[in-house]
Amino acid sequence: MLKGETSMSTLMPTCSDEEVVEWAVHHYFQPAELAEAQRMLETGSSYEEAVAYLAERGHSTLRDSGEAQPPRMVITIPGGTVFIRHPTRPFPHRPVWEGHVSVLAQLAFSPPVIQPIAVPLKAEIGYQRFSLFDAVPEGTGEPRKKLVGKRPRKLRYLEQPIRMGTAKIWKTRPGYTVKDGHLGYVIEALKQDFYEVSLVHLTSNHVMAQVYLTVLDETTHTRIRGWVADVLPLTDWSRGIAAILKEKTGEQKRQAWARQLEELWKRHRVRPYQFSLFVLGEQR
Repeated sequence: MLKGETSMSTLMPTCSDEEVVEWAVHHYFQPAELAEAQRMLETGSSYEEAVAYLAERGHSTLRDSGEAQPPRMVITIPGGTVFIRHPTRPFPHRPVWEGHVSVLAQLAFSPPVIQPIAVPLKAEIGYQRFSLFDAVPEGTGEPRKKLVGKRPRKLRYLEQPIRMGTAKIWKTRPGYTVKDGHLGYVIEALKQDFYEVSLVHLTSNHVMAQVYLTVLDETTHTRIRGWVADVLPLTDWSRGIAAILKEKTGEQKRQAWARQLEELWKRHRVRPYQFSLFVLGEQR
C-alpha cells in the first residue's frame, strides 16, 4: 500500500491527469525508503545505486493505492510495471501513466544538484538520461561514422497531433511525425526539468520506446531526429504492430524492442551538438 492516505479518495474527480501522476509519485515510496536513498548518496553511493534501491523496493513489494475495492488506481504488477489511472477512469480504461518502477523512482527521488563546471565558450554539454545501467559522462561520445557508398535519407517532419495508446483507446498529444513515414515523437514535461520523449508507431498508436531529458534547448529536436533516423532502417514501420513485435523472440517482445531502440538513443544523448535555432515543423 502506498504511504500517506490509504487511497486516492483525496483527489478531486475534476483533477487533471498530471495531478494524478503527481499524487502517485509523491505517495509511492515510503518516507523511510526515500531517507535511505538519501543516506546512500551522502555515504558515497551513486545516484544510480540509490534509484536502483528504490526500484527494488517497489518491485519486491508490488504496492498499490489501497482502495477498499478493486480496481486499484495505482498498482505495480510482477515485472515492475506501474499503472496509474485517473480516479474517474478505472480499469479497463487506459492508464494516464505506465512505466517501470525504476522510472517512477527517478521522478520521486531527484538527482543531486551538481555545480556546473567551467567549460570553453564553444563547448556543448550533452543531455543526461537517467539510467540504472549506464553512467556515460556528459559531453562525451564518439563521432558518428559515415557509411561509405550510402547516402542517408533526409527526413522531413510535420508538426501535428499524435495518438498514443492502442488502435481503440488513445490520448492525443502535440508531436512531430516523419513525412510520408510511420514514426513520430512526442515530448511531454513530467515535472520541472524532467521530460519524457515517446517514440510512436503511427499506424497502431503504440509507444515503441521512451527516453528522458533534463534539459530542452536548441539541440533537442536535432538529437531526437538523429535517433529516429537510426531507428528507421531496423524494420518496415508501415506494418502493423503485431508484425513488428514478432521480430523479437521470447515473451517480453515489447520490452525487447524498447530496450534496443533506447540503446540507439545513447549516442545522441552524449553527442555534442551546436545549433543556433530550433528546427521545428516541416523541413523543406
